[in-house]
Amino acid sequence: MVTTVTLNPCIDLTLYLNGLFVGGLNMVESSRSDTRGKGVNVAVVLRALEVSTMCTGISFDGNGSLLDAFLEEQCISHDFAIARGNIRTNMKLMDTVKNEMTEVNSHGDEVDARIIEQYLEKLKIHAKKSCIMTFSGRIPNGGCVSFADIYKKSLEAVRDFPLITIVDAEKEPLRQAVLAKPDIIKPNTYELEETFGCKIHSRGDIVEACRDIIKKGVKVVCCSMGGDGALIADNKEAWFSPPMDIVPKGFTGAGDSMVAGMCRAIRDKRELKDLLRYGVAAASASLLLEGTLLCRGHDFNRLLPLVRIEAVQ
Repeated sequence: MVTTVTLNPCIDLTLYLNGLFVGGLNMVESSRSDTRGKGVNVAVVLRALEVSTMCTGISFDGNGSLLDAFLEEQCISHDFAIARGNIRTNMKLMDTVKNEMTEVNSHGDEVDARIIEQYLEKLKIHAKKSCIMTFSGRIPNGGCVSFADIYKKSLEAVRDFPLITIVDAEKEPLRQAVLAKPDIIKPNTYELEETFGCKIHSRGDIVEACRDIIKKGVKVVCCSMGGDGALIADNKEAWFSPPMDIVPKGFTGAGDSMVAGMCRAIRDKRELKDLLRYGVAAASASLLLEGTLLCRGHDFNRLLPLVRIEAVQ
């Protein structure tokens, strides 16, 4: 089983606009509201890829029932530590003329340190039944208390269990997580530069940055490069996949889908280049769908043999 962790879930309110006019009046053509979170997205895609999964992390007593209802609708089991307050709302402004999305994200309600301890206890319980654990997305809002080391503490809590850990985060939470030596991290190019202070101008720069991180104890680094493709490296190999020839309709959840695709490859006992192949197929399948819709199994199966992989020297 794959357990996915979401520590700061959200309600994604997507507004579709016939052109985004900054500082002017914008009329909404259509809208949709989805209760999500990066770890939740990973679980949804895993379900579509026929991988057994469950969700844990932190939810809220105010409107957390919305998240429960969504996961139950998706037939995904869940067990959250419950904080006081409400799940945050993020706004996504989709300019249908330029096919561009502008995101406005909130921090969310404050979480008490006691809830963090409850979450860590739940994490250990579910680690006993898991072969993979993923840690994705924003950390909880601690108010005047920083939870920047929450992923580090999470990894340390499950260190003695025979499972593979994957972290998809950025900046200080990712820097702290690397200290606990997760098996895999999945930054994008921007996160790689911002988190580790490197400058990316070429694939060779990405491989060099990945290898520097691997020296710290991480086994695999997968870097998504947006419209330039994706790259994966361990201490021996590096592989690149160019972007697929598709017309993107939505931009939300591609990175989460990539994590899910890698989990499927790990479950299928595939080699390093196939972690990238599966990840790119799942991410591309999500790009085919509008708004916050995520990878479907039949799209993944259709795209998987079309993903191109080449070795990076």
